[in-house]
Amino acid sequence: MAERELHAEYLVVGAGAAGCSLGYLLRQAGFDVLIIELCDLSSKDKLCGGILGDGALQQLEKIYGADAACELPLFRPPYLRSRCLGREMVQRAYFPVLPRRALDRWLLERYIASGGAVRNLVRPISICAQEHALICQDRSGGDTLRITYDTLVGADGASSAVRRMLTGRKQRVCPSLEGKVAPAGTSIIFSYDLVRTGYCWYIPTGTGANAGCVMYGGSARECRAWLDSFCEANALEFQGVRGAPIPTGDDILLKAAEDVWLVGDAAGLIDPPTSGGIYHALASARCLASSLTGGAPYEEAMGAFAGMIAGMAEHIGELSMSRALSILGGAQAVHGGER
Repeated sequence: MAERELHAEYLVVGAGAAGCSLGYLLRQAGFDVLIIELCDLSSKDKLCGGILGDGALQQLEKIYGADAACELPLFRPPYLRSRCLGREMVQRAYFPVLPRRALDRWLLERYIASGGAVRNLVRPISICAQEHALICQDRSGGDTLRITYDTLVGADGASSAVRRMLTGRKQRVCPSLEGKVAPAGTSIIFSYDLVRTGYCWYIPTGTGANAGCVMYGGSARECRAWLDSFCEANALEFQGVRGAPIPTGDDILLKAAEDVWLVGDAAGLIDPPTSGGIYHALASARCLASSLTGGAPYEEAMGAFAGMIAGMAEHIGELSMSRALSILGGAQAVHGGER
């Protein structure tokens, strides 16, 4: 197999929300950026319910302009139905939904349109931090790539290879499962439990729907059992189930080595009560891009985010219990109708 040499001022591993947004901002500042991606970008579809809260929309507008949300095919569910032990609390849904594949594709297109380079089907093998070199395998041709960089950024998710290779261990994660289901109503459903920490969900996307479960402190098998019981109770039939690790929020790492940074899930940035990470992926991309172009130091800019996440992660069991009790205290019994 041949070995090829490449160089990039900024080498970003991972072409998701954090990686593409960081790459876009660096390209806007005139820097040379190369993003590499392990998966096939033509079919990549990350596990994600797809909810975009106000914070995520605001970050999109700050990065891509005030019209960014108008360019996305958002679906707005009318109601949010929170359930626990046969009781339901109904609220007006205040956030839109967008399948993660559609969001990531839009972000990638914006990055490429800015002049950014991308190579997919590239698997990182090792890092020589002293030489500022990442050794990779080009899965499309079998060649070995030696990519030297001025700055390396791990944006490669909760199972970040960049983080693992430089620290010698994986970050702490919890199990999450998701699958596509036939649409069964236009309202979002969140289901909580008094014993298990986490929640199950049903989220309509306008053109389809997904259902899933995230569980803190449990096994993948326990997560699947909870999800199966949720789907049975709501007459949901899976069209395939897949799993992915979710950061626990108590293992945040923003800098892995000299000139090596982590963003998004790779850094352990997530909203523990909801397992939502899009907002933090975009926010960390903005903060790092600002730092790399003369703004406040990244770790300083992310300090408030990291502290808030760590605090929620420490009390995740209490937060989950509080949510379940609030539903039981202010809800009515579920009597059929739209699920």
